[in-house]
Amino acid sequence: KKKKKPDIIMDVNNLKFDKNHFDIIFIFEVLEHLPNPQNAIDEIHKVLKKSGKIFLSTPFILEIHGAPNDYYRFTSHGLRYLLKKFNKIEIMERNSYIESINVLFIRLIQSKFISDKLIGLVFLILSFVFYPITLILSLLIKSKSITTGYVCKAEK
Repeated sequence: KKKKKPDIIMDVNNLKFDKNHFDIIFIFEVLEHLPNPQNAIDEIHKVLKKSGKIFLSTPFILEIHGAPNDYYRFTSHGLRYLLKKFNKIEIMERNSYIESINVLFIRLIQSKFISDKLIGLVFLILSFVFYPITLILSLLIKSKSITTGYVCKAEK
């Protein structure tokens, strides 16, 4: 088994870098696991150079994972608030309303119950068969209130 050997291990709530140090920071699927995500965003803002960019992603409608350290689900409005010190904030839904429902069913494959796993497998197979219909429905249904998560980009 290959062991991971990271170059740096550090708490995102207490970054030990100089101010204005980085051009770009990526933080994917982390914020929901932090007791104080605003503090982490503020730390990232501090170590980004002027015009530096942050790219982040976070789940919205997905199962609890990494318990017991899974604290939050953010709306696009909540993310905009967290990123309030940044400029040029872009927030995009990870997927459409219909695709989100499909993803939730497919993720039943990860359940500990065999009946859930079978339902998830059936939806996985059906998602390939009915993909054209899903695509058309995704274009027709304009609601942005259901998504499995968000991807964000902001500039300091």
